[in-house]
Amino acid sequence: MKRDVILRMAAVFLGACLMVGCGKEPAEEETQAAESVAEQSSDVQESVSSGQDEAVDGSTQAELAEDTETDAHPEVVLDTFDDLTGDQLYAAALLYREKEDFATALQFMHEAFDRGCDDALVEVAAWYFVDKAPLADGQDNNEEAIKLMNLATDRDNAMAAYYWGIIYAGGGFPALEGGADPNVIAPDMDKAIEYYEESIELGYNKAFKFLGNMYVNGEYGVEADVEKGVSYYKMGAEKEDFTCTHLYADCLYNGTGVEQDVEEAMRLYQWLVDVQAHNKNDYAWGAYMLGKIYDEGVYVTKDDEKAKSYYELAASLGNEEAQEALN
Repeated sequence: MKRDVILRMAAVFLGACLMVGCGKEPAEEETQAAESVAEQSSDVQESVSSGQDEAVDGSTQAELAEDTETDAHPEVVLDTFDDLTGDQLYAAALLYREKEDFATALQFMHEAFDRGCDDALVEVAAWYFVDKAPLADGQDNNEEAIKLMNLATDRDNAMAAYYWGIIYAGGGFPALEGGADPNVIAPDMDKAIEYYEESIELGYNKAFKFLGNMYVNGEYGVEADVEKGVSYYKMGAEKEDFTCTHLYADCLYNGTGVEQDVEEAMRLYQWLVDVQAHNKNDYAWGAYMLGKIYDEGVYVTKDDEKAKSYYELAASLGNEEAQEALN
């Protein structure tokens, strides 16, 4: 394995990152710490050394290094701080992805999966599918992507099952423009649903929202079944998925596919506010809906002060409906 880049100054800042689950978006404080990593590590990427190392974790990791190592995207070995987890490096890689710096993000991802974060295999595969990750001459993006997806699938990776669902549904990958080429992997909704269900069984909660939306809206050629769709939102909410909580609360508030229960809807909206859901759309929506409920005074005693407070919070998070309500 090559030691082409040593990020010497990143230790202090990566050490500040809290432990994050692989494949989950970091919370706000974790994001701030990882942003410091990105800023500081970019200052030292000119410090380059070369050498040879063996793979970190046995034959599977050696195979992975052989499959993915090319001159176009050398591996990173952060040997200055061996106590860092693959999860922390994965979180830093996602920040570089957001900056559209896929070359640096790929370096962090390589070290992340060497340190046991299998989700990094899936994320990099998605980059190959959409031609974001650089490859050496003669390598085929789709072949490399499928190879990495199969490695992750063989290891019962939940994110891999979810991404296979996206691929067979003909959808786009999260935070990326586009998805797999349908001429390479033909869409197949039966397979997509099977993989989404498998990802749920393996503990990947994001599939609840997709299946809920699919049945509620009758998408992808599937016959609409609102009650079934709402049941997926509910299951996701029970797993504390922020977006499913938002969507299930809306269904309870409106009586869509479930008996109306405004009290329970308010409890769920309040939970999104209390935990400051890291998806700001869900956080803001919870605050807006509470403001709306207190503003209208239909289901609770009208309280202009509370309504304004919730509206102001939602508006500060970018919710346009709240901004209009304050005008």
